[in-house]
Amino acid sequence: MKRTGSFVAVVCALALSGPRARVEASPCWQETTLAAQAVDDGAVAELDGVRITPEMYASWLLRTHGERLAKIFGSEQVAVERAARRAGVELSATELEAHVQEVFEDRVKHAFHGDVEAWRAELLRTGRTEAGARRQRETEARPFLLAGKMASVGRVVPEHKVVREWQRMYGKLGRRYDLLMTFTKAEVLSPAQRGPEATDAARAAAWAQAKVRAEAVRARLVAGEDFGKVAREVSEDPDTKDGRGRPSDFRDEGWPKGFHEELAKLAVGEISPPLQGKGGWWIVKILEVRATPLESVRGELVSMLEAKGPEPDEVGAILEPIHTQTKVELLPALWRSPGGGELGGVDEPVMLVDGEPVSRASYARYLLYWQGETALSRYIEDFAVERRAQAAGIVVTEAEVRERVKEHVDTMIDEGFKRQREGWLEFLRRAGRTEESFCASLAERWRIDLLAEKLMQQERVIDERMLRERYRAEFGEDGERLETAWIVKTIQGEAPAADATREVWEAALAKASEIARAALAAELERVRQPADFAVVAREVSDDVPTKANGGRRQGRFRVDAFPEAIATAVTGLQVGQSTPPILYGRAWVSFQLVERRRVTYEDAKSELEFELKHQRPVLPDIGNYRNSLARQVKAEILPGMAR
Repeated sequence: MKRTGSFVAVVCALALSGPRARVEASPCWQETTLAAQAVDDGAVAELDGVRITPEMYASWLLRTHGERLAKIFGSEQVAVERAARRAGVELSATELEAHVQEVFEDRVKHAFHGDVEAWRAELLRTGRTEAGARRQRETEARPFLLAGKMASVGRVVPEHKVVREWQRMYGKLGRRYDLLMTFTKAEVLSPAQRGPEATDAARAAAWAQAKVRAEAVRARLVAGEDFGKVAREVSEDPDTKDGRGRPSDFRDEGWPKGFHEELAKLAVGEISPPLQGKGGWWIVKILEVRATPLESVRGELVSMLEAKGPEPDEVGAILEPIHTQTKVELLPALWRSPGGGELGGVDEPVMLVDGEPVSRASYARYLLYWQGETALSRYIEDFAVERRAQAAGIVVTEAEVRERVKEHVDTMIDEGFKRQREGWLEFLRRAGRTEESFCASLAERWRIDLLAEKLMQQERVIDERMLRERYRAEFGEDGERLETAWIVKTIQGEAPAADATREVWEAALAKASEIARAALAAELERVRQPADFAVVAREVSDDVPTKANGGRRQGRFRVDAFPEAIATAVTGLQVGQSTPPILYGRAWVSFQLVERRRVTYEDAKSELEFELKHQRPVLPDIGNYRNSLARQVKAEILPGMAR
C-alpha cells in the first residue's frame, strides 16, 4: 500500500539519501596481515585473531552512538570546558586521578568489604578492565569536578547549610537532651475501620482515647511517682520501657513538626503535656539541656563547609543552565568517515556547539573513553554478523535500509506518539536531535539487523510439521483460498502550525481521517455489481501497485498479515461482496472477495514453504541470533582501549 500525504506520512528518504546517511558498504572490521599484527598498532581489542584498531572502533562508535550522544557530549563536555576556561578554572590530571581513585576505593570498601581482587574479578566477569573503568570514570567526572571548581569561585556558604550542620552536630535548634520518656500508643482501629473504610472521625477518636490515657500517666508523674517506675509499668515503647524511661538513643530525626519546639519550651525538671509523634503520645521530663547557640559555633561551621567545598545542588546550579541552554548542531562529516582520521589525520568538524566547531577526533576520543568497553559487546555482535554475511555472500542495499527505517519510524509514531508526527519531532528536538540525524543513525542499526535477518532466513530449516501447521492456519481444515482486491484512500491534509497544541493536532487528524472515510464511502456507493469495484479502484485508489489491476492484490489473502477486524470482515464475505470502509494504518480501505476456492495441501505446499523460508523474523529473535553469533567470538580487550 502506498502511503502519501504531508499530514501524517513520515518520509525519511531525503534524510537517508544524503551524505550523512550513506550506508557503509565496508564492514566495521577488516583482516590485518601478519606483518601488521607484529607492529604495536594500539589495537583496542582482538576478536578471533582480528586486531581492532582504535580508528576502526572509533569509526563504528561515531556511526552507531555519535548522533544519540552528541547532545550529552556538547553540553556536558564541550560547553562545561568552555565555561571553565572563561572562569579561569583548571583541573589537573592529578586531581582527576585522585578523585577517581577515591571513588574506586569507596566502592571496594562498601561493595566488596575491602577486597580489591573481588572487585577486579567483577570487572573481568562483566567484560571490563580496570584501566577502561578508570578512563570511563574520569570522562564522566571531569565536567562535574570543573563545575565544582566554578561553584567555588566567590562562593558564600548558604545560610541554610550552616543551620543544617549546626543542628546535625548540636541537635535540633542546637539543643541536646538528657531526658526521660514514656509512650502511650494510639488505639489500633478495628478491622471494620481500617483501610479506605476508616473515617476521619474514627481515627480522631482513636487518638483522643490514647491522649486520655496519656494524661492519666502524666497525672501520676506530676503527683510525684517515680518516672522510671511508671515508665516500666505503662510505656508502650519497648526501648523506654526496658530503660525505665531512658531512651537508648534519642535521635532528632523522625519527629513531627513542632515536637522539638515543644521540648525547647520545657524547663529542666518539668514534665511535658502529651506530645504527639511516632504513633502515639509521649510524656517527657527534661533532666539536662546542652544548648549550643548558632553564633557561638558559626565560624567553625563556615570554615568546615568552605573546606568541604560546593555540594551537589550548588554544582547542579552551575551545570543545569549550561545543559539546557547549549545548542548542538550535527554536521555532515559525522557520517562521512575520512578513512583513518577518526583520532588523527584529516579532522574536519562533526558538530557545532553554540556555533563553535568540534573536531571529529575530539568526539571520537570521548566516545572511545566513555563508551568503549561498555559498547564492545554490541560491536562484537556486528562483527560476527558482518563476517558471517560476507562469507555467505549476503548484502543489503541502501533501498532496503531506507524502507526499513521508514517503516520503523512510522510504527514508532503510530504506537508511541498516537500517530502525531509533530509530537515525535518535539521529542527529538528536546534531545538535540533531528529527523534527518535520527534516521541516519537508525540506518546503521538496520543495516546490521537486515544482514542478520537474511542470514536467519537462509539458515532456516522448514520441516513437514511446520508446513502442515501453516496450511491449517491459512486455509483451515477445509483448505479454502481467498483472492481479494481493495480500494485504498490515504488520510491526507494540511498539518497545523508547528506550535499547535496537542488538542489542535488531534482535531486535525480526526478531521482528515473522517474526510478520507467519507470519500471512500461515497465511492463505494458507485459499486452496484462486482465488476464496478475494479472500475472504481482504477479511478480513485491510492495504492499504486494494485490500482492499474483494478485493485486486485497479488497472492492469496493471508489472515496473519492483517488486524483481526480486517481478517474477520474479509473471511465473512461472499464472492463479489465488499467491506465497508475499515481503518488500516494511515488509510481507509475496502476489500472485495474476488475468488474463494479449495486448495489441497500439496497444491499449497511450495507456496507455504517459500513464505516460511522468507518470513521476516521478529526483533527479539534477531537479537537472540546476534547474541548467539557473538558468543562464538573469542574476544580480548587490549590496552589501546584506554590508552
